[in-house]
Amino acid sequence: MKTKKPNYYKEILETLKELKALYPSTGMGKHLSTVMDESGDFWGISDQELSISLVKYKAQMELIDVPRETSDEELETIIEDALHLTLEKEDFEGQEY
Repeated sequence: MKTKKPNYYKEILETLKELKALYPSTGMGKHLSTVMDESGDFWGISDQELSISLVKYKAQMELIDVPRETSDEELETIIEDALHLTLEKEDFEGQEY
């Protein structure tokens, strides 16, 4: 029985669709630019290499433990907390700069 040859072009498009669903505020250009920056050779990369690079990139993005979206309420809380930060002299005693 003949095994079906992978269609890397379709795999690339599918991975890009998945990235769009996971990171709707990040454009395709940013994803591709990051992948291509890491692989280096934009004009010489094969569909197979691009597909593999995109899958690795997607996996790395998913491993980052950062919320994908921050609500306006969360941002407001962060800003409020930052405005009320205080530093005490004791916080820096014994440290060399």
